[in-house]
Amino acid sequence: NFGMAIMMQTDGTSTYNGLQVALSKHLSRGLEFTGNFTWSHATDGTEQQAFGGEGCVGNAVPTDPYNPSRDRGASCYDHKYITNVSILYHFPNIRSDNIAAKFLHGWWTGNTVSMLTGEPFAPALGTIDRAQSGIFANIHTSVDRVSLGTATVAPGTGGNTTASTTFIPFNASTVILGDPNHWFNAAMFELQPAGTLGNAPRSLLRGPGSGTWNLSMNKDTRLPFLGEQGNLEFRAEFF
Repeated sequence: NFGMAIMMQTDGTSTYNGLQVALSKHLSRGLEFTGNFTWSHATDGTEQQAFGGEGCVGNAVPTDPYNPSRDRGASCYDHKYITNVSILYHFPNIRSDNIAAKFLHGWWTGNTVSMLTGEPFAPALGTIDRAQSGIFANIHTSVDRVSLGTATVAPGTGGNTTASTTFIPFNASTVILGDPNHWFNAAMFELQPAGTLGNAPRSLLRGPGSGTWNLSMNKDTRLPFLGEQGNLEFRAEFF
């Protein structure tokens, strides 16, 4: 009389290895910067404590609780390369007190740049419980991963019996197409036979990386009539 029974247990393991490098330069000749680079890798056997707790497609829920090694792979939050740089530069002042010089004095710029590689994921099936494993079988979404493609032709299904799909062998070096509308080559994956698990590894693919650049242009102008620390600051920021 039960649709689904859920067993939760804290038997997961995770591993993190990382190298962190930092470089900094104190303010001199108008220039100051700090930078850090992280090269790391986090692996686990799926990490979420409850279904739906992670937005990691095909990567968060175990497909075979009896064989945890099948689901061992990069963690949902694994970013192999992370770089952050912050730069401040004060432009030199010209030695003059005329009106034009006052406009050119006091300029400085700030820059922050952040870059990181994409998160891992694996193609998941749209078919519910094709593996017939019973794992989350009645939650209206699939946790099964697909199989790696081979050079086969799959016949059409349903009423379209003439159409067919040609699959090509999986190639790790060309599977990522890089188009945001078509990120990976779906022809390199195919449905596994019903009643079996797909052989595509967890964390097989990676989404696009991201980068941000924040820029500010600033000008400090002394205002003696406001006191020794009197100052007017102009600031324009771009994100």
